[in-house]
Amino acid sequence: MAESLSARNIVKNYGAVAALSDGNLDVQAREVVALIGANGSGKSTMSKVINGVVVLDGGQLLLDGHPIQFSSPQTAKDAGIATVFQELSLIPQMTVAENIWLTREPLNALGQVDRKVVNARTEELLALFEGTFKTDLHPDAPVAS
Repeated sequence: MAESLSARNIVKNYGAVAALSDGNLDVQAREVVALIGANGSGKSTMSKVINGVVVLDGGQLLLDGHPIQFSSPQTAKDAGIATVFQELSLIPQMTVAENIWLTREPLNALGQVDRKVVNARTEELLALFEGTFKTDLHPDAPVAS
């Protein structure tokens, strides 16, 4: 697993509109980072560049000090990069746990989703937010409830 990701002087334009100019960010392995800022400040654009959703127009991404550009979210995921976008869409028919682990489900030795691990990890994640929002969520509860 990579130990550090750095974004240096990132630029992303959409035609004449500068979605991000001179964006910088440093993240260490196992570190969780929230990008906070005003609307239009480039948070989503920076996330999309880091995650391989969009190609940067200038600047450089460095993985452990080596230049890299992710060609897709899968290549970023393969390098250990995970992002959660502010435009997160939930699937109401699925459970809380299924929504959290969608596309990253822990598997057992048979290659099947390990429901016990999914629920245990979801409980751990929900506990981190205790007191900050609705804390009576259960991993098996449908999101629509």
